[in-house]
Amino acid sequence: MAEDALLRALVEFADTLVEDYEPTEFANRLCGRCVDLFRVDAAGIQLAGADGGLGVAGASDRTARGAELLQQTFGEGPCLDAHRTGREQLVEDLGADERWPAFSGVAGRLGVRASFSFPLRVRDAHLGALNLFRCTTGPLAARDLTSARTLARLASVGMANAQVLADQAALTRQLQTALDSRVLIEQAKGVVAASNSLDMDHAFAVIRRHARDRGARIHAVAQQIVDGALVLPSPDADHLEPTT
Repeated sequence: MAEDALLRALVEFADTLVEDYEPTEFANRLCGRCVDLFRVDAAGIQLAGADGGLGVAGASDRTARGAELLQQTFGEGPCLDAHRTGREQLVEDLGADERWPAFSGVAGRLGVRASFSFPLRVRDAHLGALNLFRCTTGPLAARDLTSARTLARLASVGMANAQVLADQAALTRQLQTALDSRVLIEQAKGVVAASNSLDMDHAFAVIRRHARDRGARIHAVAQQIVDGALVLPSPDADHLEPTT
C-alpha cells in the first residue's frame, strides 16, 4: 500500500511538471503528500532566493511553517545546514543535538522533537531543502527515508524547472520591451521626417537633440511625438549630425 501511494504521488507530480504550474502551490502540495506518505507530523520546503537567502516556499501546516521561520530567525538549523552543505541532516532527537541550541530549544516548545532535512540540488546548484518534522523522537523508517529522497529529487527538478521558466519569461518581457521601444522611436522618426521633409537619420538626430537638451529619455520624447503632444520645430538640417 505504501509503495502504491508513493507511486501515485510521483505520477501526480510528474504530470504537474509538464503543465504550467505555480511553484508555491507545487511546494505546498508536496509537503502535504509527505505527511500523508511518511511517519511524520509536518513538512516544509525552503528555497534559495536570488540573494542566496532561504525563504519558506511551502508548508503542510503552522507547525512546519513555524519551524522553518525559526531557523531563518536564528540563522541556524538542520534545513540551513542541508542547503549549505548539500548533505542530509537526519536528527532523531533535536533535544540531544547541540549543533543548533537556539533553534532546538524553541522548536521543542512547538512540539518538534525530530527533524529530517534533504537538500534540493540540481548538479552543483543548491536550491534549498525539503524538511520533515515529527513530534516524537526516533529515526525515520528506512522505507520512508528512501521515499523522501525520491521526493526531494523530484522537488529539485520541479523548482529548477520553475526557475528556468521564470528566467525565460523575464527575458521575453525584456525583449518585447526593447522591441516596443524601437517601434515607437521608428514611428516618431517617421512623423518628424514627414513634417520637416527630412530623411530618417536626420529626423532621429532632431529627436535625440531635443531629448538631450531637456534631459529627457528618447523613448519618452518619441511617445509624445507619436501621441501628438509634441511637435518639434523645423530644424536646420545642416547643423544636425545624423545617426543610425
